[in-house]
Amino acid sequence: MSLFSCCVGVGAAKKESPPIAASEVISAQPQTIKVPTPARTPSPAAATNTAPPALTKVATPKPTPTPPPTPPPAASPLKAKVAETETETTTATPKDPVLSSSKRITHAIIRTQLEKSVATATSMSNGFTQDMAASAKDLQSRWTHVYTTIRENLISDLEILFPVLDNVVAGIAKRARSEHEKDLEALESLNDDIKAVLDRIVVRGDLKMPRREDDDFKGVLLPGLRKFSVAYKFRLGGDETAFFKLLDEVNGDTQIEVVKKVTTQ
Repeated sequence: MSLFSCCVGVGAAKKESPPIAASEVISAQPQTIKVPTPARTPSPAAATNTAPPALTKVATPKPTPTPPPTPPPAASPLKAKVAETETETTTATPKDPVLSSSKRITHAIIRTQLEKSVATATSMSNGFTQDMAASAKDLQSRWTHVYTTIRENLISDLEILFPVLDNVVAGIAKRARSEHEKDLEALESLNDDIKAVLDRIVVRGDLKMPRREDDDFKGVLLPGLRKFSVAYKFRLGGDETAFFKLLDEVNGDTQIEVVKKVTTQ
């Protein structure tokens, strides 16, 4: 065999195994993937190479101590009660029936006292007593209280109440004023008669009812007391019907002032 044929044979043998591509060699090797690291943004202090300014401490002023308040002097229980009463009364509304309620109480007292006085006098007149003089003293005391209460009621109506009513409706109390003046005259006359009759019985020390010819008790005192009692109780009812609704319309503070004047008269 010649040298040429050997070379050809070797070349042919080399052609039988194809060459390996470079890409295949590269892919066969393990690869490392590098992830890019984001660049850090420098802080302003680092960029300028200057440190942030230090915080300056400001001294907080200390509060000035306040002295404790001086407690007010303790009020007496009586003054506290008066102040409480004034607060309650001054808050009355214009519709509060303060005045009419006060007058109703006064009228009820007068009616009761008149009825008891008439009952006592009637019992004495019928002889239901073992000591006429002692019973006369009891009737004197009762009548004095009745007389004083009625007189004060009439005068307070004339001087205090009727002017208030005239401010609500002009002239409304004109007729009532005239009637009250007549009632006041009748009261004074009856008081004189009762005092005269009872004084005589007490001075004499009578144990029984005096003889008929000398009996001013049955002839003067008892009929006069009965007549006045009926007439005046009727008058009280008329005043309540005519005026009490108007009194309820009066300003609450005005009502309170009128009540104070009446009770302190």
